[in-house]
Amino acid sequence: MLLQYDAMTSRGRSSYHESGPVHLTGSGSWKTVTFEMPEAWLGNGENQGADFRIRFYGPKLPVSRVSISVNGLEDVVYPTPNARRQALRDLKMQRATSVAQQALGKWEASTGGVETLQAGLSDESRAFVRPLLDAARASESRLREVSALNETFSDDGKLRSHILAVRDNAELLRNCTFLLEQKVATQDFVRSCGKGKQSWIYFTQPAIDNVSVILPWTLPDASAVNAPIRIQLCRGEFEPYGIGLISSGVVRHVEVRPTNLHGPGGAILEGQHVDVRIMKRWYQAGHYQEVQTGRELVPELLLYDDSLVKADLIHQKNDLGFEGTPKDATTLQPYDLEPLYTKFLWVTVRAPDDAKPGVYRGSIRVVGSGVRDLVVPLQVEVLPFELEENPMIASMYYGHSVGGATGADLERYRRQLVNMREHGLTCPAFQGDRRELALRKELGLNKGPLLTHGGFNIGKYMGRDDYTDAEVAEVKAVVDHFNALAEEFGYDGAYLYAIDEASGEKLEAEVPVFRLLKKLGGGAWAACLSDFEDIAATDLQLPVYCGFPRKELVDKVHAAGHKIMRYASPQGGTEDPWQYRYFYGLVLWELNMDGGCTWTYQHAIGNPWNDFDGDGTYRDFMMTYPGADGPIDTVQWEGYREGNDDLRYMATLEKALVDAASQGKASAVVEGVKQWLADVREVQAFHGENLDAVRARIVANILALRRGFDD
Repeated sequence: MLLQYDAMTSRGRSSYHESGPVHLTGSGSWKTVTFEMPEAWLGNGENQGADFRIRFYGPKLPVSRVSISVNGLEDVVYPTPNARRQALRDLKMQRATSVAQQALGKWEASTGGVETLQAGLSDESRAFVRPLLDAARASESRLREVSALNETFSDDGKLRSHILAVRDNAELLRNCTFLLEQKVATQDFVRSCGKGKQSWIYFTQPAIDNVSVILPWTLPDASAVNAPIRIQLCRGEFEPYGIGLISSGVVRHVEVRPTNLHGPGGAILEGQHVDVRIMKRWYQAGHYQEVQTGRELVPELLLYDDSLVKADLIHQKNDLGFEGTPKDATTLQPYDLEPLYTKFLWVTVRAPDDAKPGVYRGSIRVVGSGVRDLVVPLQVEVLPFELEENPMIASMYYGHSVGGATGADLERYRRQLVNMREHGLTCPAFQGDRRELALRKELGLNKGPLLTHGGFNIGKYMGRDDYTDAEVAEVKAVVDHFNALAEEFGYDGAYLYAIDEASGEKLEAEVPVFRLLKKLGGGAWAACLSDFEDIAATDLQLPVYCGFPRKELVDKVHAAGHKIMRYASPQGGTEDPWQYRYFYGLVLWELNMDGGCTWTYQHAIGNPWNDFDGDGTYRDFMMTYPGADGPIDTVQWEGYREGNDDLRYMATLEKALVDAASQGKASAVVEGVKQWLADVREVQAFHGENLDAVRARIVANILALRRGFDD
């Protein structure tokens, strides 16, 4: 467990600054823990205006009592309560003055670098830096004014107003100082890359890994500068990569032009199969979690039109270039590259279904007004085998329905379904009608069971097992109806939704209904919490387990003849593509589960384009965002697709292993691959791994098994 508190650190405001952690031993006895809170600001910056919170890793633990003391006050005996209150006011005043002096000192220390920065910029480029300098100087002036007060406040309201003025201006000055320092560092980096001659550079890196968050001031390793892009993929597959652009001056009208790629025997992979979008950074109410944890700049949106969203880095807010629902372009639009900030491009290559296997070579040309072209070499290897279908149930909660949609509304809905299919989501939850099922079948979104929402009132039958003939007939009619729909539209059976996240007595009361459904040829599915293992592990036909079940639980569910999926950890919308790639990809294989189904494709607490208008607890759950012509993709959604592809590669490897063993090929290779897979499953070895490297090893093993050679 640890303490998270609202602080003002040397880097600026940190509403969830951490103290701890404390590791508990499980002795079952009470333990007293003291958390220190250096640089505490306590300006009500956490969820619902809190100043601090206790965070638990693992199960929540009982906390008997929390007491707070202020160093320097507790050991002093004051003659009156008023004298003690005044001492606390004086301490707050001292703290505010100290915060102001720290911010001013940081700014003063950076002025030399800022002067050098300005001297190295053209007049046109200085115009991009001037608002930052103006904001810094204005906040400096106001901060000097309020911090120069030598007044003893005896009124709490006036003291609070003074402290808020110090806080706001200190935050702004610290932020401006930080941004200017990053520009200085970026200027030095660009000069070092080109020995002072290059005005702009590019770097490349994998789009999805477990270490990188590309922000406007992120600088790459020098080895990534001018590096080519190399991609392996199978026919019909999408594969992402990243290009970063950094310029020492403003570059107007930047365009990105993929060339055709030339392959074996004169084969051509046309440039239209290389999609390029801008990875847009904007301010959200958190990062990595579905709950609000404070304002953060995060990479998320993948846009063709850079003007749709702009992040104001100075005042840390979003400026939307639209009202209502945005209409993105269909190809990357020209944009201006701001000096000394990193712009990141998300490149997705698709190999057509009829692409000839082999290596294709071409480039991505980046052009701008008044500068030399950047040419990014692009090598794409189309692998000589077909990917197996994902053997898992690739599902997600989905609350949209086609309803009576026509025209543009129907086309938007259809594009959502196409978007799901292209990202490997082939069995979304269902709460519509026959029209919707027909669309899903047409587009291939019927891979797995029909997971229904609605149409069955389980509460009517809970808590007993003595059903009348009429009640049995009612339930059988519902079961038969959905089973018939499943058969008609090509699903592998149908499941009725039970109570969401039921536990304890409520879950126990559902068990007789689960048994009745099974007797009548049906089944139930629902999100489950940890006590599901003790209550309904052998009765609920398709549990969607919250988190990561133990192997023993998975085996227990399978032994009962049922399937089990996982849910949450994370829920939809946290801006971390690696988490979705692993937690809804290879971890399902490692745990021997049958699929994944998290909440949700799109669900906004308020306006989906404003993460700060919710109830103060949860953030919007957005794997994609609603656009006027269809969904707008995100980095987390691309991570989800890569996870599904990883499962397809693993299924292809397992088939190749069976085929090679049955043909008596390459016994050393067969045994080596078997042992590797067994070892991985035993320890969940892919957690925290470079999943591109894991994919490459799977590919190498597939090719080795197909060749039948000993290594």
